[in-house]
Amino acid sequence: MQENLFPPKSEQIDLDEIVRKYDTEARYRKLSGLPAYLVTILAVSMSLFHLYTSGFGLMQSIIQASVHLAFVLTLVFLLYPFSDKAAKTDVPWYDYVLTALGAFVTLYLVFEFDALIQRAGLPTTMDLIVSFLGIILLLEATRRVSSPILPLIAIFFLLYCFYGRYFPSLFQHRGFNIYRIVNHMYLGTEGIFGIPLSVSATFVFMFILFGSVLEQTGMGRFIIDLAMALAGWATGGPAKVAVLSSGLMGSK
Repeated sequence: MQENLFPPKSEQIDLDEIVRKYDTEARYRKLSGLPAYLVTILAVSMSLFHLYTSGFGLMQSIIQASVHLAFVLTLVFLLYPFSDKAAKTDVPWYDYVLTALGAFVTLYLVFEFDALIQRAGLPTTMDLIVSFLGIILLLEATRRVSSPILPLIAIFFLLYCFYGRYFPSLFQHRGFNIYRIVNHMYLGTEGIFGIPLSVSATFVFMFILFGSVLEQTGMGRFIIDLAMALAGWATGGPAKVAVLSSGLMGSK
């Protein structure tokens, strides 16, 4: 009897699901036309901004971090769909809305910087609305890029700030109201706009940009080939090649 060469449908492997799970490039949209031009303009502007600030454009760290996050949020909502099963060839209207909101809530700190300093600890209703929206948008952007796990962890600790009085004695605290939590998380340098985001806006982005330039120009492949030619033949060649290529790239 001839065997069935095709397994039952229930046993067939969903190749698209595997690609989405392990290939990060398969998660974002492949745009064309006006949306593609918009993404290109934002990406180039982001690179030029960081080149400017890393060279001679000195500014307050929270302003630099705010502009950095504005670029990140706008690009995330334009490139990453709401779900893996959503269409990846066009940007729906609600993502344009989220893009505009992401730019507004981050650049709000730039344009209101002096006023926020003067009323430190006394946020206005608008400050609180912007802060709340900023936290929600950042959680959604994180979910789209990575997975629901990181946002859920962040939400848990935000709830812990609010409901600390109900936790066991070892973890118990008196709890904070929503206004203080939002103000602390968004309108200062001890929450979202703290050291990690500042490091991302300075060193991390420039390192990624440098690596991308090496990759696109072929210089990265040349450095690896050069290291292979110089040390690949020797005893312990792979280790020597790794050290030499990392040294040439400045990443050791």
